[in-house]
Amino acid sequence: MARAGTDEGTLTLGLIGGLGLAAGIHYYRRLVNSLEEREETPRLLLAHADLRRVLEHVAARELPELTHYLCGIVRSLSEAGADVAAISAVTPHVCITELANASPIPIVNILDVVRAELDSRGLQRIALLGTRYVIESELFGSLSGFDVVTPTASETSVIDSVYRELALRGHGVPGDRESLSRIALDLCERERLDAVVLAGTDLSVLFDSEDPAFPSVDCSLVHIRAIAERL
Repeated sequence: MARAGTDEGTLTLGLIGGLGLAAGIHYYRRLVNSLEEREETPRLLLAHADLRRVLEHVAARELPELTHYLCGIVRSLSEAGADVAAISAVTPHVCITELANASPIPIVNILDVVRAELDSRGLQRIALLGTRYVIESELFGSLSGFDVVTPTASETSVIDSVYRELALRGHGVPGDRESLSRIALDLCERERLDAVVLAGTDLSVLFDSEDPAFPSVDCSLVHIRAIAERL
């Protein structure tokens, strides 16, 4: 039996959403627009993952359990006809190596495409906005060779709190964008950064209607572009 995407040229994507909800919707909308601009018919399967379960596994450093959970979702997408998979969130990529090794289909890795984007744009001195774990691990150790500046402890706490609440509620509230922009601008001025990496896909919701007031790299946009090109 032929794979679902082979008959019309465009591969079928299995997208894992729900991590959080707004990011999954953002990915879906952007991917559809990108493929339609290329005159391709989108072929998409969507699975909704349990955000709280994923965050609990990450907080407890239960990477084998997280890998097993996500692999079950990818396997279901593959059995339904997906040719390639992607996760519309940064934090679950903490186990991407193990997940890719166990997955029955290729996974478009956000860590790889973000690193390639930084290289291609010559951005060396950077800081991250995202969860505390993403910030303190320097994007799970994927940024070796870059000069990664860590925000202060108080700045990290604010960034982490704003991001987690945003992901759980599924939409921004007045003050979210302002709080993160103020920290990012302070970091750029104080640390002479080349860019601030929006290392959380839900941040795209805050900055989608208007570009950030600071030099930035949006992980979700880089990832979406790579997914569209793969399809």
